[in-house]
Amino acid sequence: MRIRRFVTAIAACTTVAMSLAAGGASATDQAIVDAAKTEGKLVIYTGVERAAAQALVNAFEKKYPFISAEAVRASSSKIATRLDAEIEADRVQGDVFEFSLLYLTMSLRKRGEILKYDSANYPHYPAAYADPGYWAATGVSSIIILLNTRKVDEPNFPQSWWDLTKPYWKNKLTIDNLEVSGTGYNWLIAIVNEGRLGWKFIEELGRNKPVLERGHAGMAQKVAAGEYAAAVEMADFHLKNIRAAAPSVPVRGVWPREGVPVSHGPPASSSARRIRMRLSFTWTSFSRQRARRSTSN
Repeated sequence: MRIRRFVTAIAACTTVAMSLAAGGASATDQAIVDAAKTEGKLVIYTGVERAAAQALVNAFEKKYPFISAEAVRASSSKIATRLDAEIEADRVQGDVFEFSLLYLTMSLRKRGEILKYDSANYPHYPAAYADPGYWAATGVSSIIILLNTRKVDEPNFPQSWWDLTKPYWKNKLTIDNLEVSGTGYNWLIAIVNEGRLGWKFIEELGRNKPVLERGHAGMAQKVAAGEYAAAVEMADFHLKNIRAAAPSVPVRGVWPREGVPVSHGPPASSSARRIRMRLSFTWTSFSRQRARRSTSN
């Protein structure tokens, strides 16, 4: 199927999955299903972890056994590059896509590359997390610091983002490759737009030579294994995943006192000011995160 003809940027697959699973289909939905039968395949471009992508594929195929589903996994930047190339060649292979770079979704929407799909589930989304008919957030996550508590003595647990710039942390840190990581890019934009941090923090952090990795799942595993003392930026659900798989693993999440970027999808806006605010995401205060932080100990 071609995206110019049928693509829904639901940020991405969750809204489609919910709408297809919600009760009986309307006449319009049935027409879409009937048309899909003739093509026989759903292709999803996604940046989620392999298990999550496979769970979505399995649920879709269980609901619609006459349509096969395939998840094509890549980083947000690679998905964006692939989409641009396929659109330029007029040979788009994906039907729905999901990535964490909202401004790219907005660019595709502005260019008319996203087909409107009026899911019955959009009214259930808060206004800040959806652009009805075009996309909806699949989740909200804090971008935190992840520690290995066996590699870091408690007096050196960071309380502030600035603590990671201290000499103690030299050659002990890892960070995602911000050129290809959607979450990492979001973290960077939030940091440089935060007045208490900015580019000066990034420059100071660089002096401690954090090692570039590719992918937060792998980074989290390496911190858990003790290869690194800490990951500078980590989506908090990776901490939950590690704890769920192995509760005894010596990892801890830290929500620094300045607050943490919370990645979510605000509504569309054409003004530069609103776009800047959107890329900065939300900084939650330390007091609001205190309860959650205590659960990470």
